[in-house]
Amino acid sequence: MVTSISREIDSDECVVRGIFHSLHVRSDGKIKREALLPPPGSGDVSLIRSQWIGATEIKGLIKRISIPNQIYFGVALVSVNKIKERVSLFENSYKNIHIIATPLPREKDTNTEGNIILKDFDNPYHADMCYPEPYPNVVA
Repeated sequence: MVTSISREIDSDECVVRGIFHSLHVRSDGKIKREALLPPPGSGDVSLIRSQWIGATEIKGLIKRISIPNQIYFGVALVSVNKIKERVSLFENSYKNIHIIATPLPREKDTNTEGNIILKDFDNPYHADMCYPEPYPNVVA
């Protein structure tokens, strides 16, 4: 039984993005790049590291997320490589992202080195896609 996971997120690792709006999905079922953008005023996007848990647990973690005026629509499973490829198409500083392990709750994450001990967190599989600056509140 796995009791800890690495903090390192490899470029070939797959992550899951919770989708809370049907407008983030194209008619062919693929996600739009906007699904990878942070909400206005924020600089990060929450992800789940999928290689460590099953589909039922992933769905449960995502459905626990509370977003005002949004309902759970589905999930997008994508590799870190593919995310970086899609984000590189942005025409500004938003293409300079970092994906880091951010187990929740963060208050318990006092040791930022070594492996993440699963029993110490409510969601040890959480990761953030961090942008260099908050996304603007205006729609262009």
